[in-house]
Amino acid sequence: MAELLKGIELVKKDGSKVAAEKHLEGKLVALYFSAEWCLPCRAFTPKLKEFYEKIVGELGLNFEVVFVSQDKGEEELVGYFKEHHGDWVYIEFDSPEIEELLEKFEIKAIPTLRIVKADGTVIVAEAHSEVNAEVGRLAMSKAIPTLRIVKADGTVIVAEAHSEVNAEEKGRIDPEVLFNTWKKSAEGGD
Repeated sequence: MAELLKGIELVKKDGSKVAAEKHLEGKLVALYFSAEWCLPCRAFTPKLKEFYEKIVGELGLNFEVVFVSQDKGEEELVGYFKEHHGDWVYIEFDSPEIEELLEKFEIKAIPTLRIVKADGTVIVAEAHSEVNAEVGRLAMSKAIPTLRIVKADGTVIVAEAHSEVNAEEKGRIDPEVLFNTWKKSAEGGD
């Protein structure tokens, strides 16, 4: 992605600007096409933020989201970004690269999250569906109530069966597994 966005300045959460090729170098990149006025976007953004915080904040993996705004004005973009987005970057409002990216990646609806290689090759076209599912599984795993297995007479056989269920599901609810799948695809693996 660093190659595709070469020469573009990205804006960080604190308002400072950074050269895309330097900031994205060596990172797996997600392009996030979204807007403040889009209700499905506003529902998905907190999920992406949670996923990002797990991948980057907790696990320290080289992943970056680039917000490509469809907002109608700079005020909406900046407000939406500062209040709802994670600690990632965005392309400035009215940048000609936004239209180029919309066309190159054939964006027809938002929210759309594309995982891309450094040269812009799409690895995952519908990554928002994968993140939605992953964050949903994480939420469900946290919400599993205490599960006990008891005999008809009330004798407890297994006091914390939910722990066994959680352990069995762990590999499928870990965002790191999804990230590593994307990374492997980016590196040319199957």
